[in-house]
Formats: sequence, C-alpha cells, structure tokens
Amino acid sequence: MDGEQALEYVRQRKTLPGGDFDRQRRQQNWMRSVITGVTQQDVAGDPLRAAGVVRQLAASVQTDDGLGEAQLVQLAVSYRALRADDVTFLQAPLADPATGDEDGASVVYLDAAAGAQLWEAVRTDDVASWLAANPGAGLADTVR
Repeated sequence: MDGEQALEYVRQRKTLPGGDFDRQRRQQNWMRSVITGVTQQDVAGDPLRAAGVVRQLAASVQTDDGLGEAQLVQLAVSYRALRADDVTFLQAPLADPATGDEDGASVVYLDAAAGAQLWEAVRTDDVASWLAANPGAGLADTVR
C-alpha cells in the first residue's frame, strides 16, 4: 500500500458491516503490518535508520513537550527486538452500543466493570489470561 491507499484502508467504515468497530480492527491491522515491516527491515537495529523513520513519523504525530525525536529514537532502538507477534491488539470491553445516546448522537461507552478486569490484567502483566477468558476481544489474524 502506498500512503493514500493506507489512509483509505484505515478510514473506511461506511461499507464495512461492523462500521467503526471494523475500522478500529483495520487500524490495528495496519499497525501490526507497520511493526512487521519495520522489524523485518531491522530499522530499529540501526539508530540512523530509526532516526529517519522517527523524523518522518514525527511530521504526522503530535506528542507531549517532553517526548521529542531523540526520546522516540531511543524508544525505537530499545524495542528493536519487538516483533508484531509480541504485541496484543484488542478492544476494551464496551457497554451495549445501542444504549448510548447524547444529544441525538450514538455513543459507545466502556463497560466499567469488565474494563476494570482488563486494566488489572495490564497492571499485573497478565493480558494473556484476560484474552483467554474474553475470546473475540483480540485482533484476529484476518481483518475485513
């Protein structure tokens, strides 16, 4: 995909059966493919290449004042062994989407009780167990 095709892929929702939820999956799938491409090319293993990629990304991303190019390059290099299979993409537990309505707009709320279990799993580094107990919350191998 070139940049324009990638934008079309990650922004699409109206023709997808799951609408915004399918768009979220597509965005996660795109991130997974970016991680795969970057790691296959060993970009993070070469600080100069990592700096070049960070510079390109920084033009499209806004960060806090304390997180600049130097910190992002350092972060990229420190995660040079990371692979897409090491990253878990998931959807936080949601309340019934049909129940949210604010000023005539459909709104989806987080399920606070179920979410608390996920946040605890994140805090205790046990997301794998949470995913095992919540099948379907993770990103599938194939995406529409």
